Amino acid sequence: MRNDLLMPVCNRSIEQAVSILREGGLVIGPSRSNYNIMCDPRNERSIERVFQVKKRTKFGPLTLSISSLSGLDTFIHMPENLDRGVLSQVWPSELTLIFRKKYPFPERLTCGAPTVGLTWQGNSAMQRITEAYGHPLAVTSANLSGSGSGLVSLDKALSDLGDKVDLILQEPAEEGAESAGAEIEGNTIVDLSFNPPVLVRLGIVPLDRIRSRFPGLIEDPAVYPQMLQERRELTEYRKEASHE
Repeated sequence: MRNDLLMPVCNRSIEQAVSILREGGLVIGPSRSNYNIMCDPRNERSIERVFQVKKRTKFGPLTLSISSLSGLDTFIHMPENLDRGVLSQVWPSELTLIFRKKYPFPERLTCGAPTVGLTWQGNSAMQRITEAYGHPLAVTSANLSGSGSGLVSLDKALSDLGDKVDLILQEPAEEGAESAGAEIEGNTIVDLSFNPPVLVRLGIVPLDRIRSRFPGLIEDPAVYPQMLQERRELTEYRKEASHE
């Protein structure tokens, strides 16, 4: 890895990251819970490059990093049964929410799924880059696919992807984390595209914090794969029926 690829988080490196992203490049930097690889979600070639460097071959959509609640209606369909005020109660935090997508992102971003996950983590390098970029960024953990679901440290990111990206921003991964659980856990994930919503993964944000915000929440992540499969089968059935 070239030494000039690794820079401390500062105003200058944030500006350089934004410039690289605008040119279709890939940047690694810390969120409050992980080291992530970032790209422009509208750039199909950049998205494909993320999948290539991670050697991701299975279903694994990228997540959108946002820096505010402004303009969300451009990117997602807000559930009719969701009080928008809830979003400002649960974000910023180590929480990813899945919505029906609205913006015509490249299909590769969501692996063909009709949904997209959004995260707004607050004070972090990833947040600063997203805000400076002026548009949501596509993000995912900065490691090789299948190499573990725990914390991706700087060392892990450098070892797996260090020579395959255009810039790496360095900052202690623990700084700004919501809890000590950040050392071993990722974001909590809730899918709001189902009614009632479904807990996909329990991570740093505890269940008690989100249970009251999403009435009727299905709290068993084990049922989620079957729900996704049933949705896919229904979608395929409707496609076939429309061609008859």
